[in-house]
Amino acid sequence: GGRFSLAGEWIDLVGDLQLSGFDRAYLLADSDLRVSDFDYQNGKASGQTGYKGWSGRFSHSGDLVTAGRIVAEVPSDVAELAAITIGDGESSDDFSPVFAADFTFDVDGKITTLQASHTENRILSSAGGSVTLNAGGGIEHYGTIEVPYGSITLNADDGRVLLANGSQLITSGTGAAAFGTVKDGL
Repeated sequence: GGRFSLAGEWIDLVGDLQLSGFDRAYLLADSDLRVSDFDYQNGKASGQTGYKGWSGRFSHSGDLVTAGRIVAEVPSDVAELAAITIGDGESSDDFSPVFAADFTFDVDGKITTLQASHTENRILSSAGGSVTLNAGGGIEHYGTIEVPYGSITLNADDGRVLLANGSQLITSGTGAAAFGTVKDGL
């Protein structure tokens, strides 16, 4: 057994992450716990042997406790590395889309989500992604999961999902979310 704890004002989980050897893991963000996938090309093109494709996953053999608003959001520095522009690159009408983030938590034990100690109203840099929670030992949701214009899926092998009073599952576009930017920032 043992326990793993990661704490900070913000936590970014990017790509395919696996944690083993711990009975319980804590991911404790004061504000946001941002999750996103990553393109593992390994120098290969899609369809070639060795190409792994996009993966956004946190797997753990024990229980998981999260604090912070869980948001499917590609961090801006990662988005800049993968940026593409639609247009000639010279026009103020050029458009750079923002990539959607898809992420799955695969946990053999129970997943417990808690609220952030503070949140700020800010424009999320991604929209249209997904967050999936798969838990063998049930899900207790006290926190907030926000995926603007996207999807949220909660799967519990034992059939127990608790949506506590005050918890939030948000897929609406009630807050500001960027689908992209034009060259002049409009």
